[in-house]
Amino acid sequence: MKKKCGFTKAERLSRNREFRRIFREGKSFSNQNLIIYIYKRSPEEDGQVRLGLVVSRKLGEAVKRNKLKRRLREIFRLHKHLLKPGLDMIFLPRNQAINCNYQELEKSVLSIFKRAKLFCNTNPVNGILRDE
Repeated sequence: MKKKCGFTKAERLSRNREFRRIFREGKSFSNQNLIIYIYKRSPEEDGQVRLGLVVSRKLGEAVKRNKLKRRLREIFRLHKHLLKPGLDMIFLPRNQAINCNYQELEKSVLSIFKRAKLFCNTNPVNGILRDE
């Protein structure tokens, strides 16, 4: 497996102040399954794209919430190389997301990425974004 496809600790948002900054200063984009908050860091900071997840207990039991988080992390991991550098984002799933399969979640995430113009070099093929 190539290293660029991993999901390292440096790509995770973990500090409370980082989450607060993104919620306060970032832009939000949403659809029926989730809300994504996006914050563009300053150029002198690290250029990695970082992800944070906020999954409420209201969505269901821990097993279902953890499965949803694994799916969202995997979608991010597989598509992060297509995104512009220096972004922080938080995925906030809505109630409907708990019942979605992987393909539906992926479609939701990619549609928000496209609407927010987060892709750098992409070539849409049959509704799925791929490398050029």
